[in-house]
Amino acid sequence: KTQARRIAFTYPFLSIILFVAALLIIYAIKNTPEQGEVAPFSIKEDMALAANVMLDEKRKPLLVPWLALAAMIGSVSLWGPSIAFRTEGGEDRAISALLPVIIIVVALALPAPLWGKYADTHDRRSALNFGVAGLPILLIGVVVWVIGVDLIGEPIFQKDISFTNISLLFSVVPGIMFFSALVPVMMGALGDTAEQGSHEDGRVMSGYHFIIAGGEIIGILIGGLVIGFFALLQSFTGLFGTNSAEEGEIAVGQSNALMFGFGLFELILIFLVVRGVMKIPHQELSDD
Repeated sequence: KTQARRIAFTYPFLSIILFVAALLIIYAIKNTPEQGEVAPFSIKEDMALAANVMLDEKRKPLLVPWLALAAMIGSVSLWGPSIAFRTEGGEDRAISALLPVIIIVVALALPAPLWGKYADTHDRRSALNFGVAGLPILLIGVVVWVIGVDLIGEPIFQKDISFTNISLLFSVVPGIMFFSALVPVMMGALGDTAEQGSHEDGRVMSGYHFIIAGGEIIGILIGGLVIGFFALLQSFTGLFGTNSAEEGEIAVGQSNALMFGFGLFELILIFLVVRGVMKIPHQELSDD
């Protein structure tokens, strides 16, 4: 009950942010001129239109990286806290479950506008190189974290908000911040495919939002299947360690299986994002 209350306390703040955002949207559109008679909403027609827009020849190279990035957002948002809450212990389980997602999402989203400014003043190819460089920086951060934990004699996985867990988060933040440079690169390439002064630009953004929503759903569903597969494998084979635990504790094997499945799925998505961005035609990443 205590953990549930701690998690519930975070939602009023989210509600306030969403309420303010809704007011801003209402204020922004209240003086928008009418566009005549609006056609009845049809989800089937909207989905078909969005799919056709994104499957256009000039946008196909952007499909895989956008889907993979959206799948990362969806899977991390849902499965990240769920697994952290399941594998952590002690009085700070609720905070432990939410803190990693908050730090990672902020590290991914906050620098993106700055990378967009850099891409505008330089070129997208150079911003892309910084984004790809985020992967080895991320790996170096994890290695440094593991070595540091080993030197100070602490176990790698702690069951509370400890120096070990905090140092892990901040060791991966630099790599994630560089990786976020890929977001404005993909957004700029998508924007170039829209035709200014026509309805095409609005349709492109509609298709983009459709892909983001679809990618998040894919990430949640497939991520759950991957994580569930390794959890089931552990229950039958004990591959990741013992399944026995004292009352109130989490079995080491179950914890490792969940973390391995989640980590493997996220690595696959990161690979798909980078591979997809690297396949964007060169002319889409230049200022010409």
